Amino acid sequence: MSATNAKKATDEQLTASYLRTKSIWDTADDFRMCGQSVHERLTKLNVLMDGNGNRWTVEDDNRLTLEYEMYRYYGKVSRLAESMGRTVFFLSRKAKELGLTSTNYKLFPRSKLKNMSDDAIAVAWEDYKQTRFKMAEYCRRNGYDNEAFANLMKERFFIEYDDVMESKLTKCTKYASGRNFEYRVKKHLESKGYFVMRAPQSKGPVDIIAYHNKECLFIQCKIGNWHQIQPWNEFYNLATTHGADPIFTTKKENGKLQFNLIIGVKDGSRKANPMKEVTINEGGGLLLPSL
Repeated sequence: MSATNAKKATDEQLTASYLRTKSIWDTADDFRMCGQSVHERLTKLNVLMDGNGNRWTVEDDNRLTLEYEMYRYYGKVSRLAESMGRTVFFLSRKAKELGLTSTNYKLFPRSKLKNMSDDAIAVAWEDYKQTRFKMAEYCRRNGYDNEAFANLMKERFFIEYDDVMESKLTKCTKYASGRNFEYRVKKHLESKGYFVMRAPQSKGPVDIIAYHNKECLFIQCKIGNWHQIQPWNEFYNLATTHGADPIFTTKKENGKLQFNLIIGVKDGSRKANPMKEVTINEGGGLLLPSL
């Protein structure tokens, strides 16, 4: 056999190096070989390759059985491998041994999401957020029970759930325009140092609640003027009852935000609205009268 065709390492040397380094790539460096060649050689030698020396356990078998199909369905096997501290090569091999590599891999995962790890559930949630489909259509296309999927995601991702659901609504609507305006107000207040909470889908009499130190703002957002008498008075009374400053936010003709402190109820007359334009102090804190 010529020198060019001779093996750069014997089977014994290759095995010993891998058992010492627990790394395909370090073993390849030892003998100036490529990682793929090392992996193929060790596979033929039936060397268990777990990439980190950790013993493969029954619990690992159970998790792989439960979650492998789902990660593969979303094209995220590398993420599962990283989570389990293994190489993709090793994980794929173990999946084959467990009978998880059916050619029908594009079918819906058989295991139920609710039994999976938080990371596995997050994979499905992240995929849903990136699609244009509303939940019912997404679940139909991906083989999930609509109600079960919605309840699980709302439980696990409650902080962003309502915002994501709103983002799926048709954009060319009056409601969508109002929602976008509320987000603009929210971001502006956050830039000033406020902690801001928004009531999703126009639920409740207050659109936004903002805190800074001991100051609390109840905010009603409207792109145009606010003509209704009863909602105005109810909002004002609610805010003052709870020690909050009632703020009516709208847009000026030049498109800039206008914050108005409501200073009284409407009496149905033709008097100007009982409010005073204010500015938000830089760095948060007190409302200051505009100049």
